[in-house]
Amino acid sequence: MSEGTIITREQAEEWSTTDFDDCVVEMWEEKLHEEYGFYKTGIGIRFSGFYSQGDGASLTGLVGAPATFLQKLMSLEDWTVLEGKRALCDDDAVSHFIEDISISVVYRTSRYYHENTVEVELVLPEWHEDPEAFADDLKIPSDKEMTEFVRGLCREIYEDLEKEYEYRCSDEALLEMAEANDYKIIGLNYTEPENDDNE
Repeated sequence: MSEGTIITREQAEEWSTTDFDDCVVEMWEEKLHEEYGFYKTGIGIRFSGFYSQGDGASLTGLVGAPATFLQKLMSLEDWTVLEGKRALCDDDAVSHFIEDISISVVYRTSRYYHENTVEVELVLPEWHEDPEAFADDLKIPSDKEMTEFVRGLCREIYEDLEKEYEYRCSDEALLEMAEANDYKIIGLNYTEPENDDNE
């Protein structure tokens, strides 16, 4: 596109929002890895948006650090109880049990991408003689509780994507793009510079 080109607002919004989601997805991939214990490789974030029924974001992936994930999910009181039992256990059975928990976030076939299309598959360590009872004693959340927690993350991801999209379509963002590329956008309100000449 040559300098001084005149384009419509619709064209400008289309160009401004091209790959707008890249920065949001990259930020969340890093956050899910560092703060929630997901393996960075294999995180899947999909979405559709933003103004139709069924719009939303979905998240899939495998948790590689269960303790990190559980600490985010569990209440402070329950986590304190778990940590206390882990400290009192001489043979590290509690730590080994937590480390061997398998937590997978999977996508259920659907033509939509929103939080209700994902759920958590929880597999407790089979080497324990009674893993369900031991998990209850440690106050490990159920797969349903984990699913609701992950669906909350999906809603947060969608909100961040929507905010970024709306910013890219704002007058401020479009004006910055127009000034950087030296073209004029039809339908955009330009503020004329004030005249400082007092003569």
